[in-house]
Amino acid sequence: MKGSSPFKGLVSINGRTVECVFDSGASVSVISGGLASKLGLVPSNDELWLSGFDSRTAGKPSKVVVDVPVVISGCLRPEHMCILERTDQYRERELCLLGVTWFKAYGIQPRIGVAEIHIPTSRGVVVHKGYTEARQVGVSKQDMLAKKERKVHFMERQVESRPERQSMVESGLPFENKDVKVEEDTEVYAVSISAVSNGAPGSSNSLDVVDQTRIQQGRDLVESYEEGIFDKLSDDEDEDEEMVPEEMKEMVESRFADCFVENSGLGKVKGFEHKIVLKPDATPVRSVPFRLTWEENEFLEKELNSMLELGIIRPSKSGAYSSPCFFVKKKDGSRRMVLDYRKLNQMTVSNAYPLPLISELLDSLGGANSYG
Repeated sequence: MKGSSPFKGLVSINGRTVECVFDSGASVSVISGGLASKLGLVPSNDELWLSGFDSRTAGKPSKVVVDVPVVISGCLRPEHMCILERTDQYRERELCLLGVTWFKAYGIQPRIGVAEIHIPTSRGVVVHKGYTEARQVGVSKQDMLAKKERKVHFMERQVESRPERQSMVESGLPFENKDVKVEEDTEVYAVSISAVSNGAPGSSNSLDVVDQTRIQQGRDLVESYEEGIFDKLSDDEDEDEEMVPEEMKEMVESRFADCFVENSGLGKVKGFEHKIVLKPDATPVRSVPFRLTWEENEFLEKELNSMLELGIIRPSKSGAYSSPCFFVKKKDGSRRMVLDYRKLNQMTVSNAYPLPLISELLDSLGGANSYG
């Protein structure tokens, strides 16, 4: 039991390799204040009270850093993290812990028995190797200077991407049978790196934290490269692209170009008005606004100004009805504004127009070449 430790692994934050604890039992992700400062993480105005196993809360709320760029095996998986201010006796310890919110947000599965993290991506599952045994984390300045120049084996590793393409297999032979000396701050582009220490290549007992850090940096570099390449590949790239008829292309680009233009993702129908019919006993809805971060407030102001300029909305004169808004994060990191009209919908009269049958609509399109 003395040789065991929490489930840990190496991740990258703002270009720096960090030893991280993977804790699927922690309700939130936390990072120590000293480490957050070293990584250049700036907290927002949000705060959160933290409690431990004994349900005791800290003396003051913890600040929150939003969208911390956590890179694991080349996959960017941002996470909101609470800054944990330690007491004097633990102030020098660096802590980075990813909790259950990070696992649930991306469907990441920890496999503690084999010390692996399974990360789903668009091209499959990426396996990140961690460790559960105690390891030396302190490296003296003398050791760093002594290991400024080391040998690294460049190994060939090629991936079989598609069955119809040329099949490539993994080779365990050193590249050109040469050892390459690498100076500090030198970029190394390799797929799999085996550090040499005391003349024993690949020996797990001889690998220290510096070796593990360099190996993980090399893997992250390659995984990020491969992920970017595979994400751009299309499943139908070998199929012939269907050409658009020139008459249709000219008509769309010249005569009806304005019909295909989007402004801020919202369209506008001119010449028609939609009326909301209220129930006889309806009363004005006045909702309390949701709490927003300072970033969301800035985005809300820009969004409202944009819609005012486009004529999509106009200032309210009465102010009798008010509904709160909030934001939902998209896959690309941007935000979508959502208005909570649930209370208003409860007071409106629902339309009872019959909807046409889908089968009849599809039959009416039979034989048509163009659609207006």
